[in-house]
Amino acid sequence: MLRTTYPDGLSDRKDIMTDEKIVIRGSTAADAESFPGLLIMSSSFLEGLLGDSADRVLKNMFRRKNNLFGHPHSITAEANGKTAGMLLSYGYQTKVSEELITGLLLFVEMKHELLMKLPMFVRCGKMMDFVVKGDHYISNLAVFPEFRGMGIASRMIAHAEAAAKKEGAQRLVLDTEKDHTAAIRLYEKIGFSIRREEYIDLDERKYFFRMSKPIV
Repeated sequence: MLRTTYPDGLSDRKDIMTDEKIVIRGSTAADAESFPGLLIMSSSFLEGLLGDSADRVLKNMFRRKNNLFGHPHSITAEANGKTAGMLLSYGYQTKVSEELITGLLLFVEMKHELLMKLPMFVRCGKMMDFVVKGDHYISNLAVFPEFRGMGIASRMIAHAEAAAKKEGAQRLVLDTEKDHTAAIRLYEKIGFSIRREEYIDLDERKYFFRMSKPIV
């Protein structure tokens, strides 16, 4: 059911979850066009963090393997043949093995821009330090507005959970902005609970809930 080339990869899934309209599948490099918009949709501060280079940087990172933004860690939802949403996630071992190369690739892509925003990147990186052994971290999840209400987000989470369970993870973990009440209700409905409140000081203070769900 699961063939894994990378430690916590999702894109090597050979099975898909389908009905008459919806397909959940492993992402490929060809899905890069949709990736920046969905990623920024899921994390409102990313555009400010990456600046004018956001679209180019995220596409290039997504096309590559062996970094935390790479397509092997992503799944794509299609509805009626159109990209409807995307989920990016990885386990603790992938986070440990790929966070340095991710930083180096960001430096290559952004150069002096990254140096100017380095304190902001460091503050964001501290949130990832809370990913511990046994966690499978859902970094980003987004569905285009026209495809919401079709159960796509919960299907993608179920797909990621199946992969995480196969890899031996004990928990699904995610961060969601505190004012994303609809997302919080969805996560609670499918078994997540709030563990704690966090914040990041960027241009303004952003509040988040860290949520988790046991994998059984």
